[in-house]
Amino acid sequence: MERCDRQKRLREEGKRKRFCESMKKAWNRMKGTIGEDRDVEEVFESLKSSLIEVTEDICGYKKVKKGKKRGDAWWTREVEDAIREKKEAYRRNERNVPARSKTERRRMYNNCKNKVKRMIRESKRRGDEEFGRKLSCKFQENKKLFWNEVKKEREDQKYEGDRVRDKNGNILKDDNLVRERWKECF
Repeated sequence: MERCDRQKRLREEGKRKRFCESMKKAWNRMKGTIGEDRDVEEVFESLKSSLIEVTEDICGYKKVKKGKKRGDAWWTREVEDAIREKKEAYRRNERNVPARSKTERRRMYNNCKNKVKRMIRESKRRGDEEFGRKLSCKFQENKKLFWNEVKKEREDQKYEGDRVRDKNGNILKDDNLVRERWKECF
């Protein structure tokens, strides 16, 4: 669920009014049960669930697809189909066939491979452009959200180098010590 969609919908006069009325009713229902041996946590959870329920009822919610990793915006159905086609061309190429068929199959595989590379490059470019548009909209609407996205991107790009440890388990940071450690192992 996206919070910004809810906030935008609450700006509409009718929905804001219905939201306020529904929350007042929920609060009045809850107020009657506060003194009945309920601790703060129970009251908070009750208020929270009422708030979520009323918000979903009046503003609706947006389902967000889970399971996709960040940075996979370029992975589309077309790219997936092209990769499947490339794999099939590779399998056909690996079979024992006459030399003439083998060269034809190799050419078909190379064409598929190049097509996939172009599609991925184009898809990543489109994904980057879309990310840039979203980021610029976030900056104009909500600067805190914008800087949170920038922070996430910076964290993703941190490179901590090759983590090579010495005999005692300490991480080696000096390049010469790392090389010496590799020589010991190999």
